Amino acid sequence: MSDTAQVKTVCRSCWAGCGVIVDVEQGRRVTGVRPDPDHPRSRGYMCPKGAALPWTVNRPDRLNHPMINGQQAGWQQALDDLGAKFAALIAEHGPHSVGICVGSGCDSLGMQAAGRLRLGLGTEQFYTPMTVDIAPAVKAAELVTGYGIEMFPKWVPEDEQVRLLVICGSNPMVSHGYVGTGGFTDGPRTFAAFRARGGTIWTLDPVRTRTADLSDHHLALLPGTDTLVLAWLVRQALDALAPDSSVHTVTRPHDLAALRGALAGFELDAVAQAAGVPASELQALWQDIAKAGRIAFPTGSGITFGPHALVTELLRWALLVLTDSLEKPGGMWFDPGWFDMFETREEWSPAPEDGHDYPRPGSRPEMKRIGGDIPESLMADEIEHGPLRGLLLVGASPLTAVPDPDRLKRALGTLEVFAVGDIIPTPLTEMANHVFPLTNQLERVDLWTVNEVIGPAYPQLLRPVVEAPFERRSSVHLFAQMAKRLGAQQMVTGGLDPDGLSDEDVLENWMGRARHSIEQLRAAIPYGIAYDRKVPWALEKAVPDGKWRIAPEVLLRRLSELLASFSGTAPGYPLLLTSGRQIRRVNTMENARRPRDGEAPNLRITAVDAQRLGIAPGQAVSLRSANGALEARAAFDERLRPGVVSLPHGWHEANTGHLTSAMRIDPETGQPQMTAIPVAVEPVAAAIS
Repeated sequence: MSDTAQVKTVCRSCWAGCGVIVDVEQGRRVTGVRPDPDHPRSRGYMCPKGAALPWTVNRPDRLNHPMINGQQAGWQQALDDLGAKFAALIAEHGPHSVGICVGSGCDSLGMQAAGRLRLGLGTEQFYTPMTVDIAPAVKAAELVTGYGIEMFPKWVPEDEQVRLLVICGSNPMVSHGYVGTGGFTDGPRTFAAFRARGGTIWTLDPVRTRTADLSDHHLALLPGTDTLVLAWLVRQALDALAPDSSVHTVTRPHDLAALRGALAGFELDAVAQAAGVPASELQALWQDIAKAGRIAFPTGSGITFGPHALVTELLRWALLVLTDSLEKPGGMWFDPGWFDMFETREEWSPAPEDGHDYPRPGSRPEMKRIGGDIPESLMADEIEHGPLRGLLLVGASPLTAVPDPDRLKRALGTLEVFAVGDIIPTPLTEMANHVFPLTNQLERVDLWTVNEVIGPAYPQLLRPVVEAPFERRSSVHLFAQMAKRLGAQQMVTGGLDPDGLSDEDVLENWMGRARHSIEQLRAAIPYGIAYDRKVPWALEKAVPDGKWRIAPEVLLRRLSELLASFSGTAPGYPLLLTSGRQIRRVNTMENARRPRDGEAPNLRITAVDAQRLGIAPGQAVSLRSANGALEARAAFDERLRPGVVSLPHGWHEANTGHLTSAMRIDPETGQPQMTAIPVAVEPVAAAIS
């Protein structure tokens, strides 16, 4: 009899959630992973992140035991000590003296538990990736619809009436989807099927990405000029709007008039020149939009990282509304939700027209919160000048996500209490007073239902594939145990003692309004339960007066400012830096034994620009902006357009946070600019071997 079992599960290394079959030796060791041909979404597809799962679960540097001040401890001791210290801070300084930070390395159930613990403690000090990643998209949704993350329109590939897909600043063939594209698995086959039924794909990106290769048209616009292109497209849509169009019934006349006035100066030739593309290509794009009628236009980090991200997001909404592309066949849809069935919810509380104005961060009152979260870029300010004295950080890497990482590292070092939960050692676990070893994705229970934000509409209950050895525990366990020690059990576990609960029990306690029962989820293992996303509910149920608010004051004001002051490069910084995803990594999460060719944090540059600057392939270069500098290795890449360089984000070794400043982030969203940054590049050393 073989000691190896084959277990079907889902790879959770990114948002695609591809089905995989895991070879497990004696229930304890992962020896192989291959794609599952029967999985209803991925259908036998798996990227290199899935292939690397044996390495990620078996890697020899895993954290195995809790630590207190560098000394090994048991979970009970470490939890009691951390709980007592947090309780003392709260007693002396109030609940806002302690905070929680979760990152993309935290699992879906852990995210839920963290949010519930935050509410149970009553602290405003809550930090998530949303504020360094998709904050402009959340804010734009709130301004247009009255709501934030619930209202992210998605391209639904099963809507076979879609005829035009516009992708701007996104590379789903590598990232496998994010905001608006959902869990995008097996991109080549998905694109091929879309085009076979008559669909056309436009990709707008300074780089000829893998996605651009599979598109019908690639518009290689200059970084940061997507805002101008969208402004022109919205102007065209307004001019083309027929008097009897149904768009008039879902918009307000004064919004249409105000937006038309704000866009009057965005002329075709000026926009084409600024974007560095022929005017004829912009006209061709608009003609395809007009021909298709409705469009799918998901957002991406190339938009949300940009210098005018909020304006770009609001213009994307306006284009979707003016082409009648929301909640209609051939357009985009709002997920009806799983934990909360939005289409049946009776009471909705929309934000006012200028958005929610939550209590401002004490250290930076000019900044706004996003969805109630404090922008992660303000964490150093909240430590240095605000109330934050103790922090529990789980699966997060703010040092590679926010501006001024050196300043943040110094600030974290001054915390009275700093606890980190993670899977492997990191620069943050080395700094922490308390370290908790967490389970890998194949060692824990998960609910794969990030569908309400970015992922697939297939809620799946996932159970451990292998036993968690040593003293590794789930993030749910960590948050539930902290809730017990800090009087927040009611919010996290319904008042039940977590000592007697499994993670599956905790999940069941949260499912009061869920679309399916825990019994249905169990019965649907391993493939989950599909439900229809093509359900119109947002406009009828939730949007105030059934009217999309497409001309918020901030958009009108910033359009005027943009037209008067737009510039690309800056004196002394003649190149524009973009950032990009890598197929073997998601942010800082390592999914390979070592970086392969093209996967290291290399600065990609064209041979033309490199020759002009005296840079050889593989040479160390200095990359400078007005805010700071870093060093990287040059790699020639002719898929860039001249004048553009590219560096992946999420690396400690070449940290793009050094090039930005926390003092120059958008006060409406807290989002740092991470693309279209004016930079200078020069050689600093001989070629690196």
